Amino acid sequence: MAQLPDEVKKAISKQEIFPVATCNQDRSPNVVYIKYLKVIDDQTVLIADNFLNKTRDNILSNGNIAFVVRDEEKGSFQIKGTAEILTEGDMFDEVQKWVPDKLPRVAAVVMHIEEIYNGAILMNPDIRITTLVENTASDPKLLAEHGLSFWIEYGDKKILFDTGQSNILIQNAKTLGINLSEADAIILSHGHYDHTGGLAAVLDIAAKAKIYLHPAAIEPKFSRKASGAESIGMPEDAKKVIRDREVIWTETPTQIFPGVIVTGQVPRINNFEDVGGAFFLDESCRKPDELLDDQTLFIETAKGLVIIFGCAHAGVVNTLHLIADLSGKKQFYAVLGGMHLLRASEERIERTETVFRQYNLQRIGPAHCTGGKAVEKFKSAFPDRYFTCSVGTRIVL
Repeated sequence: MAQLPDEVKKAISKQEIFPVATCNQDRSPNVVYIKYLKVIDDQTVLIADNFLNKTRDNILSNGNIAFVVRDEEKGSFQIKGTAEILTEGDMFDEVQKWVPDKLPRVAAVVMHIEEIYNGAILMNPDIRITTLVENTASDPKLLAEHGLSFWIEYGDKKILFDTGQSNILIQNAKTLGINLSEADAIILSHGHYDHTGGLAAVLDIAAKAKIYLHPAAIEPKFSRKASGAESIGMPEDAKKVIRDREVIWTETPTQIFPGVIVTGQVPRINNFEDVGGAFFLDESCRKPDELLDDQTLFIETAKGLVIIFGCAHAGVVNTLHLIADLSGKKQFYAVLGGMHLLRASEERIERTETVFRQYNLQRIGPAHCTGGKAVEKFKSAFPDRYFTCSVGTRIVL
Protein backbone atom coordinates (compact mmCIF):
# COMPACT_ATOMS: atom_id res chain seq x y z
CA MET A 1 0.00 0.00 0.00
CA ALA A 2 1.38 3.41 -1.01
CA GLN A 3 1.69 6.38 1.34
CA LEU A 4 0.65 9.92 0.49
CA PRO A 5 3.69 12.23 0.37
CA ASP A 6 3.38 15.57 2.13
CA GLU A 7 3.28 17.41 -1.20
CA VAL A 8 0.21 15.41 -2.27
CA LYS A 9 -1.55 15.88 1.06
CA LYS A 10 -0.91 19.61 0.80
CA ALA A 11 -2.36 19.71 -2.73
CA ILE A 12 -5.47 17.86 -1.56
CA SER A 13 -5.98 20.28 1.32
CA LYS A 14 -5.91 23.24 -1.10
CA GLN A 15 -8.19 21.83 -3.80
CA GLU A 16 -11.94 22.46 -3.58
CA ILE A 17 -13.40 20.09 -6.18
CA PHE A 18 -12.08 16.63 -7.13
CA PRO A 19 -12.80 14.56 -10.24
CA VAL A 20 -13.37 11.02 -8.93
CA ALA A 21 -13.47 8.01 -11.23
CA THR A 22 -14.93 4.54 -10.71
CA CYS A 23 -15.95 1.71 -13.00
CA ASN A 24 -18.43 -1.16 -12.95
CA GLN A 25 -17.69 -4.86 -13.38
CA ASP A 26 -17.70 -4.40 -17.16
CA ARG A 27 -15.02 -1.71 -16.69
CA SER A 28 -17.34 1.03 -17.96
CA PRO A 29 -16.02 4.25 -16.36
CA ASN A 30 -17.90 6.96 -14.50
CA VAL A 31 -16.48 10.32 -13.37
CA VAL A 32 -18.10 12.75 -10.93
CA TYR A 33 -16.99 15.95 -9.22
CA ILE A 34 -16.84 15.72 -5.44
CA LYS A 35 -16.37 18.53 -2.92
CA TYR A 36 -16.12 16.62 0.34
CA LEU A 37 -12.86 14.67 0.17
CA LYS A 38 -10.07 14.79 2.74
CA VAL A 39 -7.02 12.94 3.99
CA ILE A 40 -7.40 10.81 7.12
CA ASP A 41 -3.83 9.47 7.24
CA ASP A 42 -0.97 8.60 4.88
CA GLN A 43 -2.88 5.65 3.41
CA THR A 44 -6.53 6.69 3.74
CA VAL A 45 -8.84 9.27 2.16
CA LEU A 46 -12.41 9.92 3.27
CA ILE A 47 -15.13 10.89 0.80
CA ALA A 48 -18.65 11.93 1.81
CA ASP A 49 -21.44 10.15 -0.05
CA ASN A 50 -24.10 12.77 -0.64
CA PHE A 51 -25.35 12.11 -4.16
CA LEU A 52 -23.21 9.18 -5.31
CA ASN A 53 -25.56 7.05 -7.34
CA LYS A 54 -23.48 5.40 -10.10
CA THR A 55 -20.33 5.92 -8.08
CA ARG A 56 -21.83 4.05 -5.12
CA ASP A 57 -23.01 1.20 -7.35
CA ASN A 58 -19.60 0.93 -8.97
CA ILE A 59 -17.81 0.80 -5.63
CA LEU A 60 -20.14 -1.91 -4.38
CA SER A 61 -19.61 -4.02 -7.52
CA ASN A 62 -15.96 -3.28 -8.30
CA GLY A 63 -14.22 -1.34 -5.54
CA ASN A 64 -11.64 0.45 -7.72
CA ILE A 65 -11.47 4.21 -7.42
CA ALA A 66 -9.20 7.08 -8.48
CA PHE A 67 -9.08 10.85 -8.30
CA VAL A 68 -6.86 13.66 -9.56
CA VAL A 69 -5.46 16.63 -7.68
CA ARG A 70 -3.38 19.46 -9.11
CA ASP A 71 -0.67 21.63 -7.62
CA GLU A 72 0.46 24.76 -9.47
CA GLU A 73 4.14 24.00 -8.86
CA LYS A 74 4.30 20.19 -8.72
CA GLY A 75 1.76 19.44 -11.46
CA SER A 76 -1.01 16.86 -11.33
CA PHE A 77 -1.22 13.80 -9.09
CA GLN A 78 -3.34 10.75 -9.79
CA ILE A 79 -4.29 8.68 -6.74
CA LYS A 80 -5.60 5.13 -7.20
CA GLY A 81 -6.93 2.62 -4.74
CA THR A 82 -9.91 0.64 -3.50
CA ALA A 83 -12.94 1.91 -1.60
CA GLU A 84 -15.52 0.62 0.85
CA ILE A 85 -18.83 2.19 1.83
CA LEU A 86 -19.64 2.49 5.53
CA THR A 87 -22.94 3.49 7.12
CA GLU A 88 -21.78 3.21 10.72
CA GLY A 89 -18.61 3.53 12.78
CA ASP A 90 -15.98 6.25 13.25
CA MET A 91 -15.67 7.18 9.56
CA PHE A 92 -19.43 7.50 9.16
CA ASP A 93 -19.56 9.64 12.32
CA GLU A 94 -16.78 11.83 10.89
CA VAL A 95 -18.89 12.48 7.77
CA GLN A 96 -21.82 13.52 9.96
CA LYS A 97 -19.63 16.05 11.80
CA TRP A 98 -17.80 17.34 8.75
CA VAL A 99 -20.53 17.76 6.12
CA PRO A 100 -23.24 20.43 6.58
CA ASP A 101 -26.66 19.25 7.80
CA LYS A 102 -28.35 20.44 4.60
CA LEU A 103 -26.67 17.62 2.64
CA PRO A 104 -27.84 13.96 2.82
CA ARG A 105 -24.61 12.50 4.33
CA VAL A 106 -25.69 9.02 3.25
CA ALA A 107 -22.46 7.16 3.88
CA ALA A 108 -18.70 7.36 4.27
CA VAL A 109 -16.57 6.24 1.33
CA VAL A 110 -13.20 5.12 2.71
CA MET A 111 -10.47 4.96 0.08
CA HIS A 112 -7.34 2.90 0.71
CA ILE A 113 -4.41 4.28 -1.31
CA GLU A 114 -2.55 1.78 -3.52
CA GLU A 115 -0.76 3.85 -6.17
CA ILE A 116 0.19 7.51 -6.58
CA TYR A 117 1.35 9.04 -9.86
CA ASN A 118 2.97 12.41 -10.46
CA GLY A 119 1.84 12.90 -14.05
CA ALA A 120 2.63 9.50 -15.54
CA ILE A 121 5.30 8.61 -12.95
CA LEU A 122 4.31 6.15 -10.25
CA MET A 123 5.20 7.58 -6.84
CA ASN A 124 6.30 5.33 -3.98
CA PRO A 125 5.73 2.06 -5.86
CA ASP A 126 6.62 -1.21 -4.18
CA ILE A 127 10.01 -2.05 -5.67
CA ARG A 128 11.88 -5.33 -5.23
CA ILE A 129 15.04 -6.36 -7.03
CA THR A 130 16.10 -10.00 -6.82
CA THR A 131 19.36 -11.45 -8.13
CA LEU A 132 18.50 -14.53 -10.21
CA VAL A 133 21.94 -15.23 -11.72
CA GLU A 134 25.40 -14.26 -10.47
CA ASN A 135 28.81 -15.83 -10.01
CA THR A 136 28.01 -16.68 -6.39
CA ALA A 137 24.91 -17.87 -4.51
CA SER A 138 23.70 -16.99 -1.03
CA ASP A 139 22.05 -20.36 -0.42
CA PRO A 140 23.07 -23.94 -1.34
CA LYS A 141 19.61 -24.45 -2.84
CA LEU A 142 20.39 -21.78 -5.44
CA LEU A 143 22.64 -22.22 -8.48
CA ALA A 144 25.50 -19.91 -9.48
CA GLU A 145 27.26 -19.37 -12.80
CA HIS A 146 29.40 -16.73 -14.50
CA GLY A 147 26.65 -14.39 -15.60
CA LEU A 148 24.01 -11.99 -14.39
CA SER A 149 20.25 -11.62 -14.21
CA PHE A 150 17.93 -9.49 -12.07
CA TRP A 151 14.17 -9.79 -11.52
CA ILE A 152 12.66 -6.36 -10.91
CA GLU A 153 9.17 -5.77 -9.50
CA TYR A 154 8.12 -2.16 -9.98
CA GLY A 155 4.57 -1.65 -8.77
CA ASP A 156 2.52 -4.01 -10.93
CA LYS A 157 5.23 -4.28 -13.62
CA LYS A 158 7.70 -7.18 -13.83
CA ILE A 159 11.06 -6.81 -15.60
CA LEU A 160 13.80 -9.32 -16.33
CA PHE A 161 17.18 -7.64 -16.75
CA ASP A 162 19.59 -10.02 -18.52
CA THR A 163 19.27 -13.81 -18.51
CA GLY A 164 22.61 -15.31 -17.42
CA GLN A 165 24.42 -17.81 -19.64
CA SER A 166 22.12 -20.84 -19.28
CA ASN A 167 18.65 -21.79 -18.11
CA ILE A 168 19.57 -21.92 -14.40
CA LEU A 169 17.66 -18.69 -13.89
CA ILE A 170 14.48 -20.73 -14.44
CA GLN A 171 15.35 -23.09 -11.60
CA ASN A 172 16.46 -20.23 -9.36
CA ALA A 173 13.23 -18.37 -10.10
CA LYS A 174 11.19 -21.40 -9.02
CA THR A 175 13.23 -21.76 -5.84
CA LEU A 176 12.71 -18.07 -5.05
CA GLY A 177 8.98 -18.15 -5.83
CA ILE A 178 9.25 -15.95 -8.92
CA ASN A 179 6.89 -16.51 -11.84
CA LEU A 180 8.79 -15.63 -15.02
CA SER A 181 5.60 -15.83 -17.10
CA GLU A 182 4.60 -12.52 -15.50
CA ALA A 183 7.49 -10.67 -17.15
CA ASP A 184 6.27 -7.58 -19.02
CA ALA A 185 9.71 -6.68 -20.37
CA ILE A 186 13.08 -8.34 -20.91
CA ILE A 187 16.02 -5.95 -21.12
CA LEU A 188 19.42 -7.07 -22.37
CA SER A 189 22.35 -4.97 -21.20
CA HIS A 190 24.53 -6.18 -24.12
CA GLY A 191 25.06 -9.16 -26.39
CA HIS A 192 27.57 -11.32 -24.49
CA TYR A 193 26.60 -14.95 -23.84
CA ASP A 194 26.69 -14.64 -20.04
CA HIS A 195 23.85 -12.09 -20.21
CA THR A 196 21.82 -13.58 -23.07
CA GLY A 197 22.32 -17.35 -22.79
CA GLY A 198 19.07 -17.99 -20.95
CA LEU A 199 16.96 -15.88 -23.31
CA ALA A 200 15.57 -18.67 -25.51
CA ALA A 201 14.46 -20.71 -22.50
CA VAL A 202 12.88 -17.69 -20.82
CA LEU A 203 10.94 -16.68 -23.92
CA ASP A 204 9.22 -20.07 -23.88
CA ILE A 205 7.77 -19.01 -20.52
CA ALA A 206 7.44 -15.22 -20.77
CA ALA A 207 4.95 -15.09 -23.62
CA LYS A 208 3.87 -11.45 -23.21
CA ALA A 209 7.28 -9.87 -22.61
CA LYS A 210 8.68 -7.28 -24.99
CA ILE A 211 12.43 -7.41 -25.59
CA TYR A 212 14.61 -4.33 -25.32
CA LEU A 213 18.14 -4.39 -26.75
CA HIS A 214 20.61 -2.40 -28.84
CA PRO A 215 20.94 -3.57 -32.49
CA ALA A 216 24.65 -4.29 -31.98
CA ALA A 217 23.78 -6.90 -29.34
CA ILE A 218 23.07 -9.49 -32.03
CA GLU A 219 26.36 -8.97 -33.87
CA PRO A 220 29.08 -11.68 -33.71
CA LYS A 221 31.34 -11.15 -30.71
CA PHE A 222 34.71 -12.68 -29.89
CA SER A 223 37.30 -12.57 -27.15
CA ARG A 224 40.99 -13.13 -27.82
CA LYS A 225 42.51 -15.85 -25.66
CA ALA A 226 45.98 -17.36 -25.61
CA SER A 227 44.57 -20.40 -27.39
CA GLY A 228 42.84 -18.27 -30.06
CA ALA A 229 39.53 -16.51 -30.61
CA GLU A 230 36.52 -17.54 -28.55
CA SER A 231 32.94 -16.78 -29.58
CA ILE A 232 31.24 -14.95 -26.72
CA GLY A 233 28.19 -13.50 -28.45
CA MET A 234 24.50 -14.17 -28.13
CA PRO A 235 23.67 -17.86 -28.74
CA GLU A 236 22.11 -18.64 -32.12
CA ASP A 237 18.95 -20.08 -30.53
CA ALA A 238 18.38 -16.75 -28.79
CA LYS A 239 18.89 -14.79 -32.02
CA LYS A 240 16.46 -17.09 -33.78
CA VAL A 241 13.69 -16.91 -31.21
CA ILE A 242 13.63 -13.10 -30.94
CA ARG A 243 12.79 -12.83 -34.65
CA ASP A 244 9.24 -13.87 -33.79
CA ARG A 245 8.87 -11.55 -30.81
CA GLU A 246 8.21 -7.85 -30.33
CA VAL A 247 11.62 -6.19 -30.13
CA ILE A 248 12.30 -2.57 -29.25
CA TRP A 249 15.75 -1.48 -30.44
CA THR A 250 17.35 0.85 -27.92
CA GLU A 251 20.07 2.87 -29.62
CA THR A 252 18.88 5.94 -27.71
CA PRO A 253 17.41 6.40 -24.21
CA THR A 254 14.15 4.47 -24.05
CA GLN A 255 11.35 4.48 -21.49
CA ILE A 256 10.30 0.94 -20.58
CA PHE A 257 7.55 2.14 -18.25
CA PRO A 258 7.05 5.53 -16.62
CA GLY A 259 9.96 5.87 -14.21
CA VAL A 260 11.91 2.97 -15.74
CA ILE A 261 14.42 3.93 -18.44
CA VAL A 262 17.26 2.24 -20.29
CA THR A 263 20.14 4.46 -21.40
CA GLY A 264 20.66 3.06 -24.87
CA GLN A 265 24.14 3.65 -26.28
CA VAL A 266 26.44 5.38 -23.79
CA PRO A 267 28.85 8.07 -25.08
CA ARG A 268 32.50 7.40 -24.22
CA ILE A 269 33.66 10.73 -22.82
CA ASN A 270 36.64 10.17 -20.53
CA ASN A 271 40.10 8.84 -21.33
CA PHE A 272 40.54 6.38 -18.45
CA GLU A 273 37.71 3.89 -19.07
CA ASP A 274 37.85 1.18 -21.73
CA VAL A 275 35.62 -1.81 -22.49
CA GLY A 276 37.53 -3.96 -20.04
CA GLY A 277 39.07 -6.62 -22.25
CA ALA A 278 40.21 -7.82 -25.66
CA PHE A 279 36.85 -7.91 -27.44
CA PHE A 280 36.38 -8.16 -31.21
CA LEU A 281 33.71 -8.33 -33.89
CA ASP A 282 35.53 -10.88 -36.06
CA GLU A 283 37.10 -14.28 -35.44
CA SER A 284 40.46 -13.04 -36.73
CA CYS A 285 40.40 -10.42 -33.93
CA ARG A 286 41.17 -7.50 -36.22
CA LYS A 287 38.02 -5.40 -35.64
CA PRO A 288 37.81 -4.21 -32.03
CA ASP A 289 34.36 -4.39 -30.48
CA GLU A 290 33.60 -1.08 -28.77
CA LEU A 291 30.50 -2.72 -27.29
CA LEU A 292 28.20 0.04 -28.44
CA ASP A 293 25.35 -2.22 -27.33
CA ASP A 294 26.24 -1.75 -23.65
CA GLN A 295 23.36 -0.08 -21.82
CA THR A 296 22.20 0.43 -18.25
CA LEU A 297 18.80 0.57 -16.57
CA PHE A 298 17.78 3.30 -14.14
CA ILE A 299 14.64 3.46 -12.04
CA GLU A 300 13.01 6.36 -10.24
CA THR A 301 12.18 5.58 -6.61
CA ALA A 302 11.10 7.59 -3.58
CA LYS A 303 14.67 7.30 -2.27
CA GLY A 304 16.30 8.38 -5.52
CA LEU A 305 17.55 6.77 -8.71
CA VAL A 306 18.50 3.09 -8.61
CA ILE A 307 20.97 2.16 -11.36
CA ILE A 308 21.41 -1.41 -12.59
CA PHE A 309 24.48 -2.34 -14.65
CA GLY A 310 24.94 -5.43 -16.75
CA CYS A 311 28.71 -5.11 -17.26
CA ALA A 312 29.20 -1.35 -17.71
CA HIS A 313 31.54 -1.94 -20.67
CA ALA A 314 30.94 1.72 -21.56
CA GLY A 315 32.47 2.63 -18.19
CA VAL A 316 30.75 3.16 -14.86
CA VAL A 317 31.73 6.84 -14.80
CA ASN A 318 30.63 7.50 -18.40
CA THR A 319 27.32 5.80 -17.64
CA LEU A 320 26.62 7.65 -14.39
CA HIS A 321 27.35 11.01 -16.02
CA LEU A 322 24.96 10.17 -18.86
CA ILE A 323 22.22 9.21 -16.40
CA ALA A 324 22.79 12.47 -14.52
CA ASP A 325 22.32 14.37 -17.80
CA LEU A 326 19.22 12.38 -18.77
CA SER A 327 17.54 12.57 -15.38
CA GLY A 328 18.67 16.00 -14.21
CA LYS A 329 19.62 14.39 -10.89
CA LYS A 330 22.79 15.31 -8.98
CA GLN A 331 22.50 12.46 -6.49
CA PHE A 332 21.63 8.78 -6.87
CA TYR A 333 20.43 6.28 -4.30
CA ALA A 334 21.96 2.97 -5.41
CA VAL A 335 24.08 1.20 -8.01
CA LEU A 336 24.26 -2.55 -8.44
CA GLY A 337 25.41 -5.10 -10.97
CA GLY A 338 28.53 -5.80 -13.01
CA MET A 339 31.06 -2.99 -13.34
CA HIS A 340 33.83 -4.72 -15.33
CA LEU A 341 36.72 -3.48 -13.25
CA LEU A 342 38.41 -6.88 -13.17
CA ARG A 343 41.46 -5.62 -15.08
CA ALA A 344 41.11 -1.95 -14.16
CA SER A 345 44.05 0.12 -12.94
CA GLU A 346 44.17 1.49 -9.42
CA GLU A 347 43.58 4.94 -10.89
CA ARG A 348 40.40 3.88 -12.63
CA ILE A 349 39.04 2.20 -9.50
CA GLU A 350 39.87 5.25 -7.40
CA ARG A 351 38.22 7.58 -9.90
CA THR A 352 35.15 5.38 -9.88
CA GLU A 353 35.07 5.61 -6.08
CA THR A 354 35.34 9.40 -6.34
CA VAL A 355 32.34 9.55 -8.66
CA PHE A 356 30.36 7.32 -6.27
CA ARG A 357 31.00 9.97 -3.63
CA GLN A 358 30.15 12.76 -6.06
CA TYR A 359 26.69 11.28 -6.58
CA ASN A 360 26.31 10.56 -2.84
CA LEU A 361 25.43 6.90 -3.39
CA GLN A 362 23.76 5.30 -0.38
CA ARG A 363 23.89 1.66 -1.51
CA ILE A 364 26.57 -0.02 -3.64
CA GLY A 365 26.19 -3.61 -4.78
CA PRO A 366 29.01 -4.70 -7.12
CA ALA A 367 28.54 -8.08 -8.80
CA HIS A 368 29.63 -10.48 -11.52
CA CYS A 369 32.56 -8.92 -13.46
CA THR A 370 33.43 -6.13 -11.02
CA GLY A 371 36.57 -7.94 -9.85
CA GLY A 372 37.90 -8.70 -6.39
CA LYS A 373 40.24 -5.70 -6.20
CA ALA A 374 37.45 -3.22 -6.91
CA VAL A 375 35.01 -5.04 -4.63
CA GLU A 376 37.43 -4.84 -1.70
CA LYS A 377 38.09 -1.18 -2.46
CA PHE A 378 34.38 -0.31 -2.41
CA LYS A 379 33.74 -2.46 0.67
CA SER A 380 36.50 -0.62 2.53
CA ALA A 381 35.53 2.84 1.27
CA PHE A 382 31.77 2.40 1.88
CA PRO A 383 31.41 -0.10 4.74
CA ASP A 384 27.87 0.98 5.63
CA ARG A 385 26.69 1.26 2.04
CA TYR A 386 28.19 -1.85 0.45
CA PHE A 387 26.06 -4.98 -0.04
CA THR A 388 26.59 -8.29 -1.79
CA CYS A 389 24.64 -9.12 -4.92
CA SER A 390 24.83 -12.93 -5.03
CA VAL A 391 21.99 -15.16 -6.25
CA GLY A 392 19.06 -14.80 -3.87
CA THR A 393 19.90 -11.25 -2.76
CA ARG A 394 16.72 -9.20 -2.60
CA ILE A 395 16.51 -5.48 -1.96
CA VAL A 396 13.21 -3.78 -1.18
CA LEU A 397 12.72 -0.06 -1.79
